Amino acid sequence: MFVGLRKALRITRLRVALACAAAVAGLVAVAASHAATSNADILDVRLGGDQVQTRLVIDLDHATAGKLVADGAANGRVVLLLGGVSAGHGHQGAGEALVRRWLIDSAGGSARLQMDIAAGSKVKRRFLLPPADGVDHYRYVVDIAPAPGAAAQLASDAARPPALALRTR
Repeated sequence: MFVGLRKALRITRLRVALACAAAVAGLVAVAASHAATSNADILDVRLGGDQVQTRLVIDLDHATAGKLVADGAANGRVVLLLGGVSAGHGHQGAGEALVRRWLIDSAGGSARLQMDIAAGSKVKRRFLLPPADGVDHYRYVVDIAPAPGAAAQLASDAARPPALALRTR
């Protein structure tokens, strides 16, 4: 009786092991086919924030990795390469808050994000958000913030009323 039970357990374990191996092989195949597909496309670019922090979000249909080439601290120009992303005919827009203007164009199989930012600001952090909470696409997020000590100057510049133009008759 115990011999039959042992044989049945061995067969069950073998079936479970084979099922696990098949599942892993299927996942590897899906991942490989996903990686072999064309470049990720940019779905949208959004910008929002204030003088304390400004966020640029790039909506993508696939995951990507970003490489920060310049954080903006030295000359006010941020350069970020997004590997495997197609910029199409390019995207650009006027800035908001700490971002003066932005441009995404193609750069050798990658998309290149360039942002002109306020003096004394730099990239605070950047990260990729996977689809979640009802959002069905990836989001690459770039946060711009004033460097320590520059925040007070930026706040006073924002609070200052614009200069009035003199009229002559």
